[in-house]
Amino acid sequence: MGWSQAAIDAFEKANTPADTAPPPAEEFEVWHDNWDMAMFFLRVASQWEYLLVPVGLGVMLGRRKGLNFAGCEAAARGLGLRWRKVFVDLQAMQDAVLEVDRETRIAERDTN
Repeated sequence: MGWSQAAIDAFEKANTPADTAPPPAEEFEVWHDNWDMAMFFLRVASQWEYLLVPVGLGVMLGRRKGLNFAGCEAAARGLGLRWRKVFVDLQAMQDAVLEVDRETRIAERDTN
């Protein structure tokens, strides 16, 4: 027995690149001092790890649980970046994303 089409659709929707980056029309400011770290954060966007969460009978959704820091460290070292500095900034950015994810889930739950 395989996954139902609804489960496949929900998983694909939750794990598309559009879920990890703001829509192209959405603009935001990045201070000059933070530009390099913001670019690195976008560069390691493929390092998000997901937890499958049951949301209904046979339906699972992928929920971000955090960054794969081993992969992020490899990327940082490959680019010649100091990992200790990058790690602190990356952790702060990860925590901010996870908090927005949590707030979004609560808002969606409250509207349903």
